[in-house]
Amino acid sequence: MPDINGIPYVESDDLVSAYPSVSQSLAQEVSDQLAAKGDISTNGAWEAWTPTTTGITVGNGTITARYMQIGKTVHFSYIFVLGSTSALVSDHSITLPVARRNTDSVGQANILLREIGVNNYLGVPLYSPADASVLLIRPATSAASYVGNGFLSGTIPFTWADGDEIICSGSYEAA
Repeated sequence: MPDINGIPYVESDDLVSAYPSVSQSLAQEVSDQLAAKGDISTNGAWEAWTPTTTGITVGNGTITARYMQIGKTVHFSYIFVLGSTSALVSDHSITLPVARRNTDSVGQANILLREIGVNNYLGVPLYSPADASVLLIRPATSAASYVGNGFLSGTIPFTWADGDEIICSGSYEAA
């Protein structure tokens, strides 16, 4: 139906239904272009990955690790829940799902060290300067007038026990 100026319009909030052939054609064109690019996921699905870890004994604990790559940007999530036979034995690191662009490239990440039922502590993520596929997980420490990073252990930043968690998520540029 045209408006007072003779321009056609549709009395509907659902433009896909009003113009199905246009919306389907546009959707197909965008999908084809993205698929042709070859380096982008069009479904936005998170995928599981199994990181190689150092400094921990998983025991009967659980590790949940997921990531999504969109173009050259990788988003990841890592959660380690300690079980009764798990332990932090030394400095903790994980391999990333996809290597970073290079060892000079940085990303952003957040780390939460959870002493369940007691307290939460901030962690400091360090993208390894020696290996583009490694992320170091460190506790935040204070020194004089600034925040630094220390080394995780069985008693730092608290005495780790069944149910405690290391939660890390972040993003970075892939190789």
